[in-house]
Amino acid sequence: MKEKILIVVANILEKKGKFLLVRERKRVFAGKKIEGKWNLPAGRLERESLIECLIRETKEETGFDVKPSYLIGIYQYPQIFELNVIFFVFSSKISKGKFKPTKEIEKIGWFSFKEIENLQNKGELRGDYILEAIKDYKRKTKIPIRFVKVLKFRY
Repeated sequence: MKEKILIVVANILEKKGKFLLVRERKRVFAGKKIEGKWNLPAGRLERESLIECLIRETKEETGFDVKPSYLIGIYQYPQIFELNVIFFVFSSKISKGKFKPTKEIEKIGWFSFKEIENLQNKGELRGDYILEAIKDYKRKTKIPIRFVKVLKFRY
């Protein structure tokens, strides 16, 4: 069977020691029903650069325009519902915008690290990558954006 790879880009937005999470509505993912959980603003790559995806998904899910700052890390789940899922997690600064609920996101919230740990313990986070990425962010793991390069394919 041919391996299916899913690339997801996620965004850490921090303000005054609190981190923005989005509450997803119930939905179907890879043929499985998923209860609404808290997640970083995130989404699938759609024939675009990682940075373009980051900006687009953050705007779609939060209503905020952002300026990407750093790549925080790359997190992989080799087997989720027969998918190999790779998350590229960045940090950004909000430049403007206002949240409005969407068909995918019911609300947003600002949480302390401890509150996010509690959400994880109660099974209310979308994945372990969220807490791991925030830990890396708090450790000041910062890969400059200039290392994320977009190249043009030449025949």
